[in-house]
Amino acid sequence: MTIGNLAVHSAFLLMVIGDADEASAQTERMLVEARERGLIGGLPRILLRHSQATLVAGHLREALRSAKEGVRIAEDTGQLHSAANLRGIIARITAMTGDADTCVALTVKAISIGAGRHSSNVGLAVLALAVLDLGFGRYGAALERLTSLPRQLRRHPTIAYLSPPEWAEAAARGGEPERGGNDGGLRAVGLARDNPVVQANLHRCRALLRTRRRSRSALPSGDSAV
Repeated sequence: MTIGNLAVHSAFLLMVIGDADEASAQTERMLVEARERGLIGGLPRILLRHSQATLVAGHLREALRSAKEGVRIAEDTGQLHSAANLRGIIARITAMTGDADTCVALTVKAISIGAGRHSSNVGLAVLALAVLDLGFGRYGAALERLTSLPRQLRRHPTIAYLSPPEWAEAAARGGEPERGGNDGGLRAVGLARDNPVVQANLHRCRALLRTRRRSRSALPSGDSAV
């Protein structure tokens, strides 16, 4: 297998179109080859894609292990941008597992560094904080975080791919289901038809929004209420 920008990007595209398992397998093969050939400098970007793919596939432990390894190598080799992206993955995982202190520490740094450049690192940090808010039942706060993202960041492939489940839950549970489908995010997730984790998220998003919209439409108007 050839290791380079094209191969790494192809793994990302596999993930975006819904084949996270193949993306994970491909990046695993790339990691083996890179290590055998001593290509240490290429490992952080491969580990980033591997951690993203395994995260989407639902393998949190492997995603966290890969991201931590990637941060360590990126810092040792001076690849600060890759290190920041990998910290975004760690922040999301720690948010999902309820490690609030670690999540907040990672996201505050990412936001402070990348805010002026509308960096994707900022988008990943905001998503992680939204996940954390949802875990603690702060639905309104999560929704405001998501809507605060600049439009160009919402359209970033990684953000557009990862954010729909959080957006749908924040909108539905926050009592504003009409705000749950911004920027075609649900359609982006819908492209991933072969991944059971993504499919579960898609059906959950639709169920949440449909149920909340139906509940609101069933409420009596002010004139007819008893």
